[in-house]
Amino acid sequence: MTIKPILPPEAWAVIETRSHDPFAWLGAHEHPKGGVIVRALKPRAAKLTLLPEEGKAQEMTRVEGTDLFETHWKKGAFDKAYRLSIENHEG
Repeated sequence: MTIKPILPPEAWAVIETRSHDPFAWLGAHEHPKGGVIVRALKPRAAKLTLLPEEGKAQEMTRVEGTDLFETHWKKGAFDKAYRLSIENHEG
């Protein structure tokens, strides 16, 4: 039996390609507890690193058992302009 991670229904809709608006969940969004959460769905990626236009690069965390990656930034430390560095399993 496979146990799915605990995620809200809108996250599963994105992961399972059922969402009509995936970017309502993916990308950079204000976090309810402060700061910014950045999410990316990258099948076959081994590692994702968020590269902000200004500031320090930050490795994103894979949500176990999915192709969803996310990271949290403190308020004021991230202005939402970013790129992603993607590594596959070959490097």
